[in-house]
Amino acid sequence: MLVELVCLRRDGAKLPPEEVRAAKPLRGLLTIDAVTAESSRVVTDIARLWRHPVTDDSESVDGLECARVTRVGGDVLLVVGFERRRDKPAGQLQAWWCRVIVDAKVANAAASVAP
Repeated sequence: MLVELVCLRRDGAKLPPEEVRAAKPLRGLLTIDAVTAESSRVVTDIARLWRHPVTDDSESVDGLECARVTRVGGDVLLVVGFERRRDKPAGQLQAWWCRVIVDAKVANAAASVAP
């Protein structure tokens, strides 16, 4: 689904409310997929934000492992999980505030480029 996303944590720590409110949302397609590790047959849910092609930002977010939708209300989702980054060996707790884009024209254009 097409969303605008704001990260609520940095390095596992909650961001101050004023910084969250001032953050520019990232727009993209949110997916949550069950993925099985080859060696252990352990299934985990991975959340990813696939960037929208008309967004001119180059900023991106890392995927979330063990992702769960913990809140749903109106057009808003809260997705939590562990962010794995190449520069840090251990996963950091992360939360994504996501507003679902319900504009039919925008959603149809985004769906045509979905992975």
